[in-house]
Amino acid sequence: MKAKHLYIFERNNLAISRRCYKPMYVAPYLRELKRRKDVQLKKLGDFSTPRSKYIEWNLQAEIYAFGKRLGEEFDQELLKRAFTHKSYIQQELEQRKSLGIEDSALALEDNEEFIKKGDRIVSDTVAKYIKNALPRASTVFHKSLETYLCSTATLATSSNLIGSKDIILSNEYPPSEELLANTFKAIVFALEESSGIEKARQFVVDLLIVQIAHKDIYEIWNPKNPMGIVCEELESQKRALPESRLMRQTGGNTILGVFQVGLYSDRKLIGQ
Repeated sequence: MKAKHLYIFERNNLAISRRCYKPMYVAPYLRELKRRKDVQLKKLGDFSTPRSKYIEWNLQAEIYAFGKRLGEEFDQELLKRAFTHKSYIQQELEQRKSLGIEDSALALEDNEEFIKKGDRIVSDTVAKYIKNALPRASTVFHKSLETYLCSTATLATSSNLIGSKDIILSNEYPPSEELLANTFKAIVFALEESSGIEKARQFVVDLLIVQIAHKDIYEIWNPKNPMGIVCEELESQKRALPESRLMRQTGGNTILGVFQVGLYSDRKLIGQ
């Protein structure tokens, strides 16, 4: 059955009421697709199981592909260590002991040192970038942006977007935000050791700082006393305190009134 459209015109109104009819085969078709999808998901198994537990898993290949996807040159051993958390090593040792393996030592090192050093690189890069990009912004605003970008949630988002979730070696799956954030820091330090500090800083800019591009500034920074901050900034510049003046207004007697207020200092407009 072809789709039919019923148009109802009332007097001179431009509004059009449209009633759409879908063919009868659409609903059964969608139900069949859902049934097939459910069957396929059942065959694949539980998604709470990490990919590393499957037979075809190849850790070295995944680590190599990870660096190539990002277009970065990593030392493979350093990158492998960046993904290896202390909990994974402890888990493997306990499993070996339970199986009666006498030589239970593992040729693995955890990434705790990488996390600490990577954290310093990330914090320093973010602080310098914001200061250079927004030289006229207040110190309070700089600190708010730094806090947001270096937060666990933001770092975890960047870590997840670059595909580190399934490569992380840990006894926790799916990995928590803290685990993802720590892995990102460790990867930054591994890149610094492999390709130099400039590459690591650019990595942070491209994959972490870029997250503020789509954010509304008031979602990150919403001061309780904005006028107080303006006064402090003007005082630090040895300028006169701000004065507010009504510049324009429309619909003042209605609930949708709009008022445009200008801030002046030394008779110069500094904002509106």
